[in-house]
Amino acid sequence: MRRKKASLKPLASLLATFAVSPCPAADAWVMVSERGMVPTFFAPATVRLRGSVVIVETLVEYPEATGHQPQSVRAVQSIDCDRKEIKITFVMGYRELGGRGAKMFAGKRTNWVPIPPDTPAADLADRVCRSERPNQAELPSPPHNDWELVSEGHDSDFYVNRRLIEVHRSYKEYWLLVNHKTPEPKGAKSTFILLETDCRRQTLRFVNLRLFSGPMGTGEPLKNLAGSGGWLPFQGSSRAGTVAEFVCTQLG
Repeated sequence: MRRKKASLKPLASLLATFAVSPCPAADAWVMVSERGMVPTFFAPATVRLRGSVVIVETLVEYPEATGHQPQSVRAVQSIDCDRKEIKITFVMGYRELGGRGAKMFAGKRTNWVPIPPDTPAADLADRVCRSERPNQAELPSPPHNDWELVSEGHDSDFYVNRRLIEVHRSYKEYWLLVNHKTPEPKGAKSTFILLETDCRRQTLRFVNLRLFSGPMGTGEPLKNLAGSGGWLPFQGSSRAGTVAEFVCTQLG
């Protein structure tokens, strides 16, 4: 079946904010949508938070573009997670895929507009508002028999819950429960960690950490911390890497 040539019109509902930074490495981009055979990515390391607004750099690719049409478009978007609005302040088209090659055009700043449902912009907003804002991440209910011991250590044990694993193409998002046998310096006896693991590239990143005064996620919440957003390679040398390998190979 012949693919329809991708239209550039949806760009206006996609993109947003300041000049783009030097191009991130290829493995820094995370796909959030492939609607209409147009891959849309964001770079977690570029995320910035301003209250309810997430500012993030994006990449949209048009593999079948020809002639004077760009094969990729990079932008920095502003997404108001509470108001469900988006605005464009800068966008740049490039001759080659991946935001590379000769620059072809620069876009203009726009006002805030509602995010259209069932679009790449909606997919992007859902992803960054859920994963990049630590207070928006849904914390699992107190653990019970569904929590599975994955790694046992002298100081702490690591658990995962199969019901709390979300699969997004090649990566998986899940909560890791760390039960501390000896309380941490801040008094925490357990920690929930929201992780994303790219099974194909064998990398992971920490999205959110929440400390609790009691064991196994009980007691009073002590701290809520955002992760660094950067992707790290995982191997069995680290406890988190051991869990990531287990999630990728043993859990669907």
